[in-house]
Amino acid sequence: MNFYQRIGFYLTATSALLLAHPAWAAETNESAAWDHFAKGHSKIENNCGDCMGSSRKGLEEGIAEIEEAIKFGFPNKIQALQELARAYSTLAFVYATSKAEQPAILRKKLLLYEELVKLDSTNHDIWVGYGGALFETKASQEQILKAWKKALALDPNDVLTRFAIAEELIKGKRYADGMKEARTGFKIAAPEEANRAGQRLISFLEVDSRPEEAKEIRRLMAANSKS
Repeated sequence: MNFYQRIGFYLTATSALLLAHPAWAAETNESAAWDHFAKGHSKIENNCGDCMGSSRKGLEEGIAEIEEAIKFGFPNKIQALQELARAYSTLAFVYATSKAEQPAILRKKLLLYEELVKLDSTNHDIWVGYGGALFETKASQEQILKAWKKALALDPNDVLTRFAIAEELIKGKRYADGMKEARTGFKIAAPEEANRAGQRLISFLEVDSRPEEAKEIRRLMAANSKS
């Protein structure tokens, strides 16, 4: 064995020993996890559908990188799972190639949120996302409302979720409950939010031939615009 061979053998053996040490192995894994996460986040951001040069291939590469980050023990698993859920939304609504593919992708997103609520049941954003994932997968109205009500309990000023609850209740013919949520929403909503939500609520009420409730929504919209 010549000098260079001995040096190569020494370096290889030393590297193996260092990596085998728990502390070094953990540090190496965490570094790899962050590297995969950074690459995944960038690819997901740059393949949003509206982004110039975006593609399904690029998005799927981003998903694979985030999955590798989780395998390597990415320290913030909640952040990684939320990143994956966001990517699956894009995959489903921008890149899905058939009606059969979209529900399968959205089901994967729902499974991510089921894991997320187990990891942190006090996170408002997770409950909002979970309710949305349930809605997208056509879960029961009670399941959807339960998730969004948990979100609202954590942040009563989340007006978009409050209006979403009002809409679901009205669509379910629970007019009194829906109007109650709507009234609270109009008290705290910005004019643009109030107008958008009000128009949607009115459309559902008019389809159901509920003129009195529709008239009240218009009054609430008017009062909101003056406040």
